[in-house]
Amino acid sequence: MLYSLLIFTFCISWLIVYISFIRNGRKEKTYCMPFFCVMNEIMWDGLYTCKTIQNDMSVQTFFFGTYGVCALIFLIQYIKYRKEAFPAILRRHEKIYVLCSIVSAIAIQISFLYMWSYPFNMIYTAYIHTFVISFMILLMIWIRGTTGYDLRIAIFKITGDGFGVILSSNLYLNRNIDMAIVYFGIALLFVDIVFLISFLKMRKEALKS
Repeated sequence: MLYSLLIFTFCISWLIVYISFIRNGRKEKTYCMPFFCVMNEIMWDGLYTCKTIQNDMSVQTFFFGTYGVCALIFLIQYIKYRKEAFPAILRRHEKIYVLCSIVSAIAIQISFLYMWSYPFNMIYTAYIHTFVISFMILLMIWIRGTTGYDLRIAIFKITGDGFGVILSSNLYLNRNIDMAIVYFGIALLFVDIVFLISFLKMRKEALKS
């Protein structure tokens, strides 16, 4: 029962984050997920949706497939809005950035797939990928401001990642605790909290001006 509750809370929290990305992107005519993260998301969801279907089809399989659909929408929004929303400091190198992102995503996800056995490859790469997303959208608000992001995203990122650490590290069982995930989870939550603080500070400054 507790396992199912943790799974559902973790998955629904990140689904809310992704739907908020899509909603805010359409509303504010921007993209919220960096292209490098979009490519990794498409690769990860494709690989591990197939894996869970083959090995232990569960509610996670549904969510992984849904995340994959969201990733395709992120890609469409990037293509549609990149001219206006792509950071000016990187605009001259956008083609190189896109090419490197595609090649890197394929290489990273396939190499990690064979580096560990299932389900450890799914769990560890999920944390690496989630950390990269959190770190890069933190850079996004520092570079281009809060456009596309809101308080709901910041709160549900923390909620989802917090429950994910409890779930994946076996903290809820109080045995066989995976300390690698605990440490990585702490770093991930730290970035999430910095994102929340940065967002609130920038919104406060925007309201004053």
